[in-house]
Amino acid sequence: MNLGDPFPNWCLTEVGGKNVCLHDYLHNRWTIVLTMNASHPVSSSEMASLWRLQGEFSSRKVALLVIVAASTDSLKQWLKDVQVVSDCSGEFHSFPILADGYGQMHRHHGIGDACRDVPHCAYVLGGQNTLQLSLTYPPSTGRNFSELLRSVLALIVTTEQRVATPVDWNFQSPCLILPELTEEEVATEFPGGIARRQMPSGRDYMRYSVDSIKVPNGH
Repeated sequence: MNLGDPFPNWCLTEVGGKNVCLHDYLHNRWTIVLTMNASHPVSSSEMASLWRLQGEFSSRKVALLVIVAASTDSLKQWLKDVQVVSDCSGEFHSFPILADGYGQMHRHHGIGDACRDVPHCAYVLGGQNTLQLSLTYPPSTGRNFSELLRSVLALIVTTEQRVATPVDWNFQSPCLILPELTEEEVATEFPGGIARRQMPSGRDYMRYSVDSIKVPNGH
């Protein structure tokens, strides 16, 4: 699956047992789809982290969806373990958690042995349910969800405004101005002015927004 491709419309099962197709959940909005293995210590720690961070995602209108390689019964039992790891009680998640009891993730990754763990993937989807970013981790390596949120917000900013994000960009730091913008366009789109760095090559391409660029309204 390449960047820009539509995400597969896998048919999966909710924790409650209802069969659904994935696109019913996506609704053409910014969504992070995470794949995990049930009853795996790394997955348990990740789910606990997601519970603590879910407000950070929802406040920025970024949806979460978790797909677990497990039967519905196994998923239910595992989520009880996750509650203990999370030190929480009651309904601890507000995002969909779907069971892949049909092995669709195994087939997607070309894994013939259903007993093998699937890779831990993070798929960031944008408009038209298309893939905008993809990360693949071995099951033994936990993911950094704060970094994943930063990456999604960078995608939102660069999709909706004509900028790029430099190394280590955060939510309130200056952005790079795209080289193809003319001086007239820069003056219109960045009324607060810009900063330049002179390059030995003589090329005028290191242009920065003076004001921080925040995630657009609605995100």
